[in-house]
Amino acid sequence: MLVTISNCTNNGICTGGDEYTGGFVGYCDENNGLIIIISNTVNNGLITGECAGGFAGGILSNNNVNMTISNSNNTGVITGNSVAGGLVGGIGSKNDHHSVSFSIISSANKGNVLAVFFACGMICVPPENRGNVNATVLNSINKGSVNATTNAY
Repeated sequence: MLVTISNCTNNGICTGGDEYTGGFVGYCDENNGLIIIISNTVNNGLITGECAGGFAGGILSNNNVNMTISNSNNTGVITGNSVAGGLVGGIGSKNDHHSVSFSIISSANKGNVLAVFFACGMICVPPENRGNVNATVLNSINKGSVNATTNAY
């Protein structure tokens, strides 16, 4: 399955309570061969949830997932009750047999990121979900403050 989000802007408030919350994608799981492409897109909205991100709340794979964010910016404040990332809240692979490949190209986080356990300027890969995760970041920058009670990266 291919999901493409291009030339879009979110200016709204997205609140997920105890769920994965993102400006454009909440949560992806159990999608074999899923490809997500986000390009020329801006999140200006306030995003709050258990696991929160400017573009996607969480990508956790039983199957192979490939996600690319290019030429996109987050300026919104991202707050995670557990995990928060300026672009993506949490990425993980449930085991070593399946993979999550992730690329950030010419993109920026300019919003503040706050979380209890893990806060990351771009993407968070919590230790319990590292499995088979491959991440590439090119020509991208974090300019927002990153604060967490436990771990800030």
